[in-house]
Amino acid sequence: MIKVPVTFETITPLFTGDENQKMKEIKPASIMGSLRFWFEVICDFSEMFEGDRFKNNEFDYDKYQSYIKNHPYATDEEICDCLKLSPGARYFGCTGWKSKIGIESVMKVDESKISTFETKDFKNYLGLGKITIDTGRVNQYGPPKTSNWYPPPKYYFGGFQVAFSVSNIHIRDKILYPLLIFIQQHAFIGGKNNLGFGRIKIVDYLKTEFRLPSSLLLDLKYNDLVDDKTLPIDHINVFQDLLAADKPDNTKGMPAEALYGIIDKIPKKIRTTSNVNIDTTYLEVLKSLLRIRLTYREQIRFDNSLILRYNSLKNKGDMRSNNEKKEYQELSNWHRLRHCVFGSTQEKETEAAKILPLINQDQDGRYSGYLISYAGILIMGEAKRGGQND
Repeated sequence: MIKVPVTFETITPLFTGDENQKMKEIKPASIMGSLRFWFEVICDFSEMFEGDRFKNNEFDYDKYQSYIKNHPYATDEEICDCLKLSPGARYFGCTGWKSKIGIESVMKVDESKISTFETKDFKNYLGLGKITIDTGRVNQYGPPKTSNWYPPPKYYFGGFQVAFSVSNIHIRDKILYPLLIFIQQHAFIGGKNNLGFGRIKIVDYLKTEFRLPSSLLLDLKYNDLVDDKTLPIDHINVFQDLLAADKPDNTKGMPAEALYGIIDKIPKKIRTTSNVNIDTTYLEVLKSLLRIRLTYREQIRFDNSLILRYNSLKNKGDMRSNNEKKEYQELSNWHRLRHCVFGSTQEKETEAAKILPLINQDQDGRYSGYLISYAGILIMGEAKRGGQND
């Protein structure tokens, strides 16, 4: 393996929490998970890996043993083709097949500007705390409804160096470097991306451009993934502009075929909005983006006249009749779509948001940002799972 040190600076806080949502270190596994996730998004959006050659995510040991017995000098690519492994499994591994990219260590740098999880007197460098924004919806039983966000109590903000390891120079130049450049431009590492966490910039100069390797029979550039049309941030029609769908009649429920009819047709393109105003603080830019995103979320909501009916059916639980079960499920599908697109932290239906605040910083330290949509990943894997919203 070849060691590849890459130095990063955080634009927004970095969070790599444990199972209890507490940050005790910059976790290599979290960084690797982010790299693999965005690599798989890129491959999925390309729509070049849907054939039989790339259909498997699991390693077939018996088939592998049989193949290498008859082909003792087979290359890794030939073995992967025989096993029909997906791009993610080929390069980031699976049980029985080692990843071509790894991390040996993560080291903090720039100690003067760090908000770190290690010190007892944690310095909240960005002044983060509970964020409350008025939703604009009236609560008939009390004050106007608000949405609240709770940044983690500890995060990392500063420089850090990751010592990557790669199996060969080809993997470094054709997989790792282009992937890091893509993340710097359009994505995140770590968690809490719903709060804009995880934006990084590469300090080192990477002499490369964004392309996937020719060995994958693909010559993919930025404009193959990112729509070149910037959407005006204050005039977004979520259904038409981001989901490429007609809005269902929100005065009644949404049948399952209508829900999945929308999901199945979402374009596999990254869409971006125009910037919000530049500000000197990350927090103010974040609040502006969250406030605007709330207006988008309100577009995927059934009519207020159905709220009492929905709550009544929800409270009935197992006492619903067959017709009521169908009605409740069709009302629940509005929630399902909204949660798929904008995320949910409900205990039985945790879902990551697909429209996120992406924040950048200029050379003068001023922040700006826009909303970025990855709604096309809804048709990847688990996003289609059904279920009630009880």
